[in-house]
Amino acid sequence: MKKKILIIIIFTIFLSIFSLNACAYSNFNWKLLKSNSKYILQTAPNNIIANYNLALSYANTGQIDKAYDIINSFDGSINREEFNAAVQNYLKPLDQFSDTQNILLLNYAAFKEVINENYNEAINIFKFVIRNDPKNQWTRNHIAAAYLELEDYDNAFKYINSALKIKDNNYSHLLKAVIYYEKDNLIKAFFEASQAGSLVNSLLERN
Repeated sequence: MKKKILIIIIFTIFLSIFSLNACAYSNFNWKLLKSNSKYILQTAPNNIIANYNLALSYANTGQIDKAYDIINSFDGSINREEFNAAVQNYLKPLDQFSDTQNILLLNYAAFKEVINENYNEAINIFKFVIRNDPKNQWTRNHIAAAYLELEDYDNAFKYINSALKIKDNNYSHLLKAVIYYEKDNLIKAFFEASQAGSLVNSLLERN
C-alpha cells in the first residue's frame, strides 16, 4: 500500500496534539473478532487469516495506526501470493458481492483489493459494506482513502464528510489534511491535521 499519508510529517512542527473520541457504530461485532484473533495469534503468530481479522477489527474500530501496521506487513513479511490465496478461499462462496449481507466477507474482499492497490474495485465493494453496515463511519473513511489514492479528491471529500456526520473522528480529519496538502492549501491542511489528534503522532512514530 502506498504511504502517501506520511507527508503529514511536516505538520508536526506546527501542531499541538488533541484527543478525539473514536467511537463507531457497526452491525458487526468487531471487538469480539479482535479478541478472538489475538487469542489465536498467541499460539499461531504467523496465521494469515488471524492477522487479517485483527487488521480488519482495528480498521473498523478506529485504531487505524494498528491496522496499518498489519496491512503493511502484507507488503513485506507476509508473502502477497500466500495472502491472496488464503483470503480467496473464504471468498469462493460469493458469486456476487451485491447478493451477500456478510459484513466480514465484504470487508475481506474490499481490503484485499486495497492491499493489491486495486482501488476502484475496493471502492465498489466498500459501497456494498455501507449498504449492510450504514452507521459504520470507518467504511466511509476507507472509501475516501481509496479515492485519495486515485486522486479523486471530490469523491474523497464526499465520503469524509459523510463519516464526520456520523461521528467526529481523527481519521477523517487526517484524510482531509492529506487532500488539502496535495491541493497546496497548507493553512487548511495544518488545521485539519491539528484536528486529527494523536493519530498523527502515532503514525509518525511508526515510520
